[in-house]
Amino acid sequence: MMASESNDRAGWIGILSVPPGRAGQAFVSFYAAIASAIAVDVLLITHNHRPETWRLTAEMVFDDGGQIVAWALAATWPIMEAMRMVLASIWRDRIRRQAREEGIAIGEERSNQRWREWVQRRELAEARGEPFNEPMPDDDGTQKLSR
Repeated sequence: MMASESNDRAGWIGILSVPPGRAGQAFVSFYAAIASAIAVDVLLITHNHRPETWRLTAEMVFDDGGQIVAWALAATWPIMEAMRMVLASIWRDRIRRQAREEGIAIGEERSNQRWREWVQRRELAEARGEPFNEPMPDDDGTQKLSR
């Protein structure tokens, strides 16, 4: 699906039909694929043909340019999806860790609040000269009242 001539930003762009919001990721993926394909081609050329100079190696790499671009185009989408999966996993773990830390902080604050309220009730009872037999707040977050 191509973007309409009315400059529809919701359309898709590029050879691989990339959504506009992911164009940057597509370019990074394509450049990574190009670099990988060139590296593999250089390794294959140096291993199989053993050129005498780096200029001959570069010439052979340029001769393989069409194949390199074809391999890079084919690898772009899988690289994009792999990057999304890895980044999503990292992001999800970060969110979970942050939520867990916030939950612990909230739980500690609630526990501290229960203890402060218990101490206030005890001090108020002592100030009035009344017996105070309310049990201390439990560590499991519950408070048993037995008055």
